[in-house]
Amino acid sequence: MIPTFSLVGRSNSGKTTLIEKLVHHFKERGYRVAVIKHTHHDFSFDKKGKDSYRHREAGADAVIITNDHKIGMTADLPEALTPLEAGTAFLPSHINLVIIEGFKDLDIPKLEIIGDSEEPPLFLSGLNGVRALISDQEIKSKLPLYKRNDVAGISEFIEKEFLTC
Repeated sequence: MIPTFSLVGRSNSGKTTLIEKLVHHFKERGYRVAVIKHTHHDFSFDKKGKDSYRHREAGADAVIITNDHKIGMTADLPEALTPLEAGTAFLPSHINLVIIEGFKDLDIPKLEIIGDSEEPPLFLSGLNGVRALISDQEIKSKLPLYKRNDVAGISEFIEKEFLTC
């Protein structure tokens, strides 16, 4: 199993920005990183009139676009797979770290980023699997707490928790 964790938090807490920094950090250290983003919205990266769009419109269950350097895929999920299972099933074999944005309800390890929301942090509402907190606020908890710009400290925690055998 590829080491995997999720970065969770309320809307606009800084999840995407932190993931960008973590990806950069781990890439500099030679890790091959994948990011899986959860969304509640329907999405498509096919453009109307393009061949891949036409293939999907014709009824193809999956369309893969590839060249010498990249691959893109759009596919309908069978009901038996969760979006996370489907996302990890199609990862290239050379990936050795998966960072997930969202999927807070799945039973996977989580880091919670806490922004300026008036809503209480997710870990206080009983969210399972939270291993560390990331916030610029002082938070009373037994969980490790990192400042949002402490990419080195957060990365060290991730390496110890998820990447060392």
